[in-house]
Amino acid sequence: MNTKKFFYTALALMTLTTTGCEQYDNLFPDKYHSIITLQTSDHQDVTLYTTGEDGKYQLTILKGGSEPSQTATGKVTPMSEAAFATYCKTWGLDKSRLPDADFTLANADFTFTGDTSRYHHVDVTFKTDAIKALLAANPSKDYVLPLLLTSNDATVNDSLILITPSISTPTLAFKDAGVYDAITFGADDAGKKQTIDLPIVLPIDNMWNFTATVKVDEEAFKKFNKEHDNRYILLSASNYTLPANGVVTFTTDKPSVALAPSITCPDTFGDFILPLTITGSSMKGFEIREDAKTIFVHIAHNLPQISLTVDQLSSNSVEDGDGTGLAGLLDGRGSSKHYHSKWSSPVTDATYGNYIQVALKQPITHVSFEYYTRFENGNGAPTLIELFTSNDGTNWTSLGTINSGLPSKGDGGYASAVYQSATPFKYFRFCALVSRGGDMRVSGSWAYFNLGEFSLYGK
Repeated sequence: MNTKKFFYTALALMTLTTTGCEQYDNLFPDKYHSIITLQTSDHQDVTLYTTGEDGKYQLTILKGGSEPSQTATGKVTPMSEAAFATYCKTWGLDKSRLPDADFTLANADFTFTGDTSRYHHVDVTFKTDAIKALLAANPSKDYVLPLLLTSNDATVNDSLILITPSISTPTLAFKDAGVYDAITFGADDAGKKQTIDLPIVLPIDNMWNFTATVKVDEEAFKKFNKEHDNRYILLSASNYTLPANGVVTFTTDKPSVALAPSITCPDTFGDFILPLTITGSSMKGFEIREDAKTIFVHIAHNLPQISLTVDQLSSNSVEDGDGTGLAGLLDGRGSSKHYHSKWSSPVTDATYGNYIQVALKQPITHVSFEYYTRFENGNGAPTLIELFTSNDGTNWTSLGTINSGLPSKGDGGYASAVYQSATPFKYFRFCALVSRGGDMRVSGSWAYFNLGEFSLYGK
């Protein structure tokens, strides 16, 4: 809103600028010996913070005129309730005057003397707690503090300012809250260390010295992991160090400070999570943002890829002439470059459905895989998968099932978690039990599945 000026504006041949407090020369005709003005007039917003401290605002008055050495006096006073009500009615404003008990003025009476006296500061103190209670009790009202500049011996220009106080609660949050992909360790990186920066932010100019406390949140991890099909592993305490036991120190003018944990690559493979939650602050009145208080630091220790050849692959169901057979799993992504199980004379198996089997050259205990659905469409995309392992190709042990997070459209990618077997195995079986084409465990279902590409990782 562009508030109308309340008092008359003095005429001058030149305008008094407000770009600095000491750049004013003799710019006025003789009849305008002294002019005083508010550096900032009209409407000003002031933010008060819920830290138990009163808010401060500094009002600056400037002096000019044709005779800089002439003494000029003035004062700043709050407009009376009655005068402000008349003002609001005149200009069609729906505002309420801030009660006298909710603010104080210091240095409100002043005198300019000599050539070098060109500006004066009036200190306004807002009673934050009282104003917070006032606004809470009257949420529909718009409170302002109307201040008037007056003088008995100088011309007054820009005489009114309306200051609107608002209450804000400082909040702390992780900048990268949620899942944060921090480190990917290679297959041979066990024991290596790496430090990461996790910024904690205060989204305003920081005026305080305080600390924030961060702790490992195992309960948050349990909930998070359940929502992600338990594919993650809680990072062991032996694999991380929190500096200062998770206490982060903020100083004035630093609205962002990073917690810098040191991470040691785990000995085992998989996707690990270090769950960290901001639990508190030493500063009264601060809040922790509920939606950004926790960061799930993701540390991956990846398995090496196993180079596969077609002669290592076998299946109980291959549709000849649709795609490129088992070779379609290894020949890249693209149109007609896929594997398709039988649809012309479907194969069903109550335990294994339609499967792809891999004969490994060396026994492994850890395995993961990636695949892409058929390039053209997702009509045969798997929706229920079970994994089996064997050391002799005859006796099979279930390693796990997957029924969520699987892609359903064409050329959709999926990367599995790392699975660990209690004993080494030389054969791996990827069993599609159900797909968008039906249930391959049920006789007579005419079900099938297809894939566009398949990769295996293990050690």
